[in-house]
Amino acid sequence: MHLYQGKSYPYITRDELIGQLPIMGKRFTDYKTYADATLKDIFDTSELEGAQRLEATHLATMLFEQGANGKFSPNHYLSKYKPPPFTP
Repeated sequence: MHLYQGKSYPYITRDELIGQLPIMGKRFTDYKTYADATLKDIFDTSELEGAQRLEATHLATMLFEQGANGKFSPNHYLSKYKPPPFTP
């Protein structure tokens, strides 16, 4: 979801939403109704009970390696694996 003028709107398309939650096809029978829908239009209060809001605080390409103890740790040395920047 993203905020626009104080309202939450979905990032995903109608087709993506219906692909994950087929029941939404009955609520949004056409693209126009979904185009104007906010989070509150998509899910009612009872459906949002117990929902959590998560926020990403670190966005990066990273490799996670499994150690001998079975736990994963991030490997920040991916720069040598990244392709060179695109130059037209």
